[in-house]
Amino acid sequence: MRKYILTFLLAFLSGLCILQAQDRGMKKTGAKIPNENKWVVFRVDSVLYQRNDTVWVVIDGGTEDNIIQGATGNTYSVYSSDNPDRGTLILGTAYHISAESHSSSCYIVLNNPSDPSLRVFTNDLVELSCNLPGTDESYLLTRIAQLHIQFNDLDGNPLFTQRELLFNTDWQKEEELLDIMADDVRETLEFILDYTDDNPSWKEPMEGGRYDGHSMLDAMLVTTSSDIAAFLNFVIAFPGKYMGNTWKINETYATWLINATPPGDFNYRTFTIINELGEDELSRYIGDNTFYIQDSTLEKYNEYFNEYLNASELDKAEEWNNKLILMSIVLENNYYKSIFQANRGLIKAAREDWEGSILDFNKAIETDPDNAVAYNNLGIVYKREGAYDKAIKAFEKSITLNPLYAGPYYNIGVIYAHYKNPDRDYKKAIRAFKKLMNKYPASPLMEQTKVWIETLQKIENLEDTNESLELTIECLEETIENLKQVDTDIEQKIRE
Repeated sequence: MRKYILTFLLAFLSGLCILQAQDRGMKKTGAKIPNENKWVVFRVDSVLYQRNDTVWVVIDGGTEDNIIQGATGNTYSVYSSDNPDRGTLILGTAYHISAESHSSSCYIVLNNPSDPSLRVFTNDLVELSCNLPGTDESYLLTRIAQLHIQFNDLDGNPLFTQRELLFNTDWQKEEELLDIMADDVRETLEFILDYTDDNPSWKEPMEGGRYDGHSMLDAMLVTTSSDIAAFLNFVIAFPGKYMGNTWKINETYATWLINATPPGDFNYRTFTIINELGEDELSRYIGDNTFYIQDSTLEKYNEYFNEYLNASELDKAEEWNNKLILMSIVLENNYYKSIFQANRGLIKAAREDWEGSILDFNKAIETDPDNAVAYNNLGIVYKREGAYDKAIKAFEKSITLNPLYAGPYYNIGVIYAHYKNPDRDYKKAIRAFKKLMNKYPASPLMEQTKVWIETLQKIENLEDTNESLELTIECLEETIENLKQVDTDIEQKIRE
């Protein structure tokens, strides 16, 4: 009876090995996009009067902008070259009172009414919530419009209006505007070539960025819509002086070039395009935009794979991961190629294709012999196949490569405690679990580890005593009940 109970308990425990994913969409269609509340910046058209710490103003947004009645938001000073120290400071809190078609009345409670420079003036900015189409962050120009940033062409004509972009749901329109902006930058060369002798720096090689080693003129000549999108992404990430102002796209873009094309935040437009391209088109696109796809970009793309995997959307995960592998090949990035090859092993493991999973984890290790997570996952599949010696070696190699990685210690403990392992050794299992507890007290595996140690110690004590069968059963039933409190769903485990 005791042997039967112990076998049952260890079989239950041994299911707790965790396959580890590595943490390092959507073509725009004609489908109607539901509305959602979004922050939009409006300009102060006129200041009516001020009393104590309260100012009454009229702003240039109204019912046609779907401002939420009674909305509240920040009030900002607008950047000015005449007074740059006053640029984009929070002046106070705005409260929406009433609206006409293209204007609204608001009152603003100032943060510092005693400071004359921190009062509200005409052209300062009020940010309020509006009910607008729920387009995602790949609509860069819509986000530009939300910040009340206006770009004009080389003749000073507006390239768009704020209101048309706030309500735009046409992805193609955004792309056409980006192309128009790129055309404007290229056309600018015709007008400035006569001034290059007075500005020799325009012809000198730039240092760093997308066009490192090329002159500003050369870079402007080959500007693409992807370059314009990268520039806008930077503006969105650092809107400071741009908010509430009007700029010529050619001048601000040229300044961005000279400053080595600093990046913004994650570029959702690039993600959207990659998600829709076929293999041949994708290879060309990545080749043309290598600079804009950095390690941080691949890291973010890998998060999307993990979301699909965790939701058991294996076909989507596989389709996306195949693109990631192709991207890593074009980029000649073996670090991420190894991660994406290991992702393929996770998909096959989820489909219980254990042999294929082993092949993919080994390919990942061949590509990057320092991939500690691939070794850990390889060990888990070996454990699943009963190859315990190979599993232990894989876990130990993972620890050697990354001593800060908790998973292999846990999995070594599981192997030594596994009821089917002919060389099981509870003392070695307890030792491995205690190492994990001592080295990684904040590990999400801590609760499972404590249960393992408690259970194995009880089993050892019971085997060394002559306690009654009734006490034995009671003790083990209590342990099993404790184990039921542990979340063993591998899809919910926190990535380490």
